[in-house]
Amino acid sequence: MKKTLTLLIIALVAASSLKAQSPYKNGVGASIGYAIVTGSISADYKRFVTDNMAIQTDIFGNFCLTPGQAAGDTTRYGYYMLTHGLSGYVYYQKADAKVSLIAGGGLNVGYADTQEMGFIIAAIFKSLFNQDATITDKRGPKIGINSILGFEVRKKHFGFQMDIRPGYGLAFLNEFETHNVTDADGNPVLDNNGNEVRETVKLGKYGNVSYFDYSVNLMFRYYF
Repeated sequence: MKKTLTLLIIALVAASSLKAQSPYKNGVGASIGYAIVTGSISADYKRFVTDNMAIQTDIFGNFCLTPGQAAGDTTRYGYYMLTHGLSGYVYYQKADAKVSLIAGGGLNVGYADTQEMGFIIAAIFKSLFNQDATITDKRGPKIGINSILGFEVRKKHFGFQMDIRPGYGLAFLNEFETHNVTDADGNPVLDNNGNEVRETVKLGKYGNVSYFDYSVNLMFRYYF
C-alpha cells in the first residue's frame, strides 16, 4: 500500500512537471488582411495570461461593404465603410513547439465613415479633381463582436499568425455633406490663395447600420 501510494505521488509530481507552458510571454506584430471588399491593416500586442490562454489587442483599420441598408432604396446597391478603432480578443491557444491552434473571440469599438458614391476611391478622386463636387457621407461610432479562428507558427523570436474573424458590427451614423461655399449671389467664396472654400455640415441623424463584419488576416510577430 505504501509502495503504491509512493508511486502515485511520484506519478503526480512527474505529470505536473510536464504541464504545458506558454510558448512565449509577449508578442508584438502587424498584419495585413482581406476585409469584405478591400483590405484591413492592424498593429497588435499579445500576452499570455495562462499557459494556454492569451489576450490580443489590435489597433485596426478595415474597409467594409454594406449592401442595401436603406429601406425602399432600389438605386444604391451599397457603399464602402471605413472602420477603425481598438479590438481585444481572448482565446485558447494550444501550446506546441512550433505551431499553435487558436480559437476565441472578442469585442471591438471604433469609428465608421462611409462614402455615398459607391466607391470610396472614385469619391476621393472626384473631390481632388473636381472641386465643385458635393459629397455626402455618413459617420459615427461603431461597436462589434468577432470570433477568431486560426493558427500560429513560430521559430525562436519570430513567427506569423493567420486567422479569420467573422462577426457582427453596428454603426450609429450621422449624415454629412461637403460642398463649396457660396455667397448670397451664388458665387463661390475664395480663400487668400484664390481657392474655393469648402465646408462640411451635418445634415442630421441617419440611423443605425448593422453589417456582417469579418476579415482574413496574416500577421507577422516578434516574441519576447
